[in-house]
Amino acid sequence: MKTLKKREKKYFNLLLFNILIFLLGASFRQQEDNSSKKIDFESLRNKISVISKDRKQAFYLTQKYIELAKKNNQVEEVITGYGFATTYAPDSEKAKYGDSLIIESVKTKDNRYIGMAYASAANANFKNYDYKKALEMAIIADDYLKNDTSKEFAYEGLFTIARLKNKIGDNIEAQKIANEIYEYYKWKKEKKNTADIRSSYIYTLNTLIRINSAINNFGQNTILLKEGYSFIENNQDVAFYLADFISSDAFNEYSQRKYSSAIQKLEKSLSLYNDSDNHFYEKFYLGMCYWKLEDDERALPFFQEIIDDYKKTGKISLEFRPSFEFFIDYYKKKGNREKQLISVDELLQYEKKFKEEQNNIAQKLKTDYDEKRLVEEKENLLSDRKKERWSFISVGILGIIAATGFFMYQNKKNKSLQQAIQADVAEELDNTESSGIGDKDKEEIPSLKTTIIYEKEENNPSEIAPEEEIPIVYSLQNQQKNNPLEIDYEAYLPINKHTVKQLLKSLADFEKSNKYLASDLRLNTLAEKFNTNDKYLSRVIKIKTGKNFNNYISDLRFAHLESILKSDTDFKEKKIKEIAKYLGFGTPEFFATAFKEKYGKTPREYFENPDL
Repeated sequence: MKTLKKREKKYFNLLLFNILIFLLGASFRQQEDNSSKKIDFESLRNKISVISKDRKQAFYLTQKYIELAKKNNQVEEVITGYGFATTYAPDSEKAKYGDSLIIESVKTKDNRYIGMAYASAANANFKNYDYKKALEMAIIADDYLKNDTSKEFAYEGLFTIARLKNKIGDNIEAQKIANEIYEYYKWKKEKKNTADIRSSYIYTLNTLIRINSAINNFGQNTILLKEGYSFIENNQDVAFYLADFISSDAFNEYSQRKYSSAIQKLEKSLSLYNDSDNHFYEKFYLGMCYWKLEDDERALPFFQEIIDDYKKTGKISLEFRPSFEFFIDYYKKKGNREKQLISVDELLQYEKKFKEEQNNIAQKLKTDYDEKRLVEEKENLLSDRKKERWSFISVGILGIIAATGFFMYQNKKNKSLQQAIQADVAEELDNTESSGIGDKDKEEIPSLKTTIIYEKEENNPSEIAPEEEIPIVYSLQNQQKNNPLEIDYEAYLPINKHTVKQLLKSLADFEKSNKYLASDLRLNTLAEKFNTNDKYLSRVIKIKTGKNFNNYISDLRFAHLESILKSDTDFKEKKIKEIAKYLGFGTPEFFATAFKEKYGKTPREYFENPDL
């Protein structure tokens, strides 16, 4: 019996011990969860920066950063994490993280975040040889960032455009853009030497060296290379770029026909990379150096790796065309006509696919970037000229006097017109509400003395001032054509083609789903839903329909009303305030006033005899 009691006591103590362990564990987990909510993301960012030279480790930490940011619902940190990923992820995965970055940034409705996201995604797609998508995103980024007061953000969209111009051979324009960006960051790092500024400075310096090499600007490169090596040595947080910088130095040597020196630097560059990328750029120029030195056998494996990857993925840099030419020459020397013919066919297929892509990129740069910039420059010149005209004081004084007199006359005239309309509307409403309606059904209607006339601009947030000095020409063909390929996109400049497509599609969906019936609909709120700004939306509506925002919405609502009246004859028997509310008008007065301006009669007159 005593043995049994001892055993029970032993089990009881063991149970208590297990319960204690469980409670302590739960407490520890709770403390761990609470501490996770206070994660020092700044320290994590610093760790990523410190180990950035080891790209694999930097990417691993970046993935953890994104995971923790999501877990703690830190939207800005999630965006930061995806931004890191577009830098440190393998080239084949960069575009995926770029798309995620855009999705998260759009949620903020902050133009700076959205613009930076598109700029990062443009760079990611550029590295993945998807030049078409890179260009589209770069132009969108430029639209979002070009008017930002901080130039480093505005330059993010421009940077990929400079690199694309370099790829298609427009190196003079590419050098002009890259040099402007470089000079800015060189100045900026002296004023605000943050990690971001240092990184942008060395990155743009690196790209400028490559573009200079393409136009034989070796004199400036001598200075830039010395400057860059010194900067990296003194700023270890940008040591990540050392391998790329040595690669650019090698290209500078290759462009001067110093092939042996270029080989040494390219091999050094490859040895410094610590990631899973293929680094075809370095391998291509190693192949080119050996080919120029007539060492075909050592050139062969580099070109073969590039061609094999192209056959596997269908992606290749625009500048790697000589890889195909090498094999034609190689098999010609070997006397292997069969393989020589195969190499010729491969080059022809490449030409067909990539020459077309190169031409498309060149054309898009011309229409969506260069011409748009010219239009903007013209606007600035017109604005300056306008300011000069107003510098004449005597003319200004006379203008003010004349405008004041006209305003007083017009205000008096408008008051008479407003009183007449309000009296008419009040009479119509009184007649409607008194016809068979009991007191219990009546709702309080605001006094007409405090009612704001529908089209009065200063108190109607849905209307915006017209865009100064930008001519808007209503195009009937734009309204009639539904095929996006037939739209006259030049009429929408300076808005780029991609943005116009998105807005036209959004408007089509908006009309199709009858969302214009929503109450209190305003231009700025609709622009936010379309992920654009109110100026762009207003301009697209004006060019497409010939109407301002108010008239566009009103006409959609009245067209909807006409459609209902054809199918439901009893609808017109509803109270005016019910019809106004259904159509989305703020008050019966707004509805009645807009209705009379549209049809020349009050709603009741129209309902009783629509053929008058």
